[in-house]
Amino acid sequence: MARYGGEEFGIVLPGCSDEGPRLLAEGLRDGIAGLGVPHDASEVAPYVTISVGGATAMPRSGAAAGDLIQAADEALDQANRAGRDRVHHRRLDVVP
Repeated sequence: MARYGGEEFGIVLPGCSDEGPRLLAEGLRDGIAGLGVPHDASEVAPYVTISVGGATAMPRSGAAAGDLIQAADEALDQANRAGRDRVHHRRLDVVP
């Protein structure tokens, strides 16, 4: 796990199914909400929430890591557009 941007973090989970990262993301989202940290300026909830975008792919020779990062970023954008405090996941179809 590492900070990827100002408010973004990346987590690399090798060897996981599509379901594993989604379950982890839901657990993180629930855990943050469960802390009940007040956020008076939020339009989503009276406490701090997170949105999570994830992506999975089967690695192959010549695949660009940037494609996976872009897919995760698009999933995060989708979660935010859907109202925030959500998890969205994309499966990156890699053609061999």
